[in-house]
Amino acid sequence: MTFDFVDKHCVHCDYCIYSDGEPWGCGEIDDGGCVSTEFRRVSHCRLGYAPIAHKPKYKVGDRIDTIPVGKIIEVVKGLDGYYVIQPEGTHGRFNEPYPVYKCDFEDIDYTYERVRRN
Repeated sequence: MTFDFVDKHCVHCDYCIYSDGEPWGCGEIDDGGCVSTEFRRVSHCRLGYAPIAHKPKYKVGDRIDTIPVGKIIEVVKGLDGYYVIQPEGTHGRFNEPYPVYKCDFEDIDYTYERVRRN
């Protein structure tokens, strides 16, 4: 489930499990403890609400300023629910380009706010 879905439907739901004051999963607490599934792994709502799709914030070619770290990462491509990103610059003894990483749309969209367009 996306952050938007959790904010709209899960926060006041009886099945919502909290961790450190934040909604974390969908499940139940019984005498044996907590039986729950992390929201990222939940594909449908127990109460029948339709999923809310997350619309990616960045497009291929966007350069994201990772404040406060100060590195620039470039969105190489977007896959099903994931960005493929690559930090700019080189590293290592042979000045190799940084490797590409696969990151969840929501993780990047809600973590980094500034974007530089080419």
